[in-house]
Amino acid sequence: MRLVSDPGSGEVDLAASADELMRLASAVALGEGLVRATSLPGSTALTGIRVNKTSGPGALVRRDAEQQILVISGDSASRAVQR
Repeated sequence: MRLVSDPGSGEVDLAASADELMRLASAVALGEGLVRATSLPGSTALTGIRVNKTSGPGALVRRDAEQQILVISGDSASRAVQR
């Protein structure tokens, strides 16, 4: 997995294999987990995606600049896949 952050826009570009995307989907469904990403020292690439289970309505996706990681947090209803 590769996660490149654009500091100007705050957007993150994600490139991943099907297996990596399945691991991410599983972590989001469970509400916990860490999916590591490939990053080079000195690059704007993030080191992974961490998923946290929280209470209360809503979900939040944010970039943790200190840990260089993308964080997805929310309650189970917010993290659920809607079909």
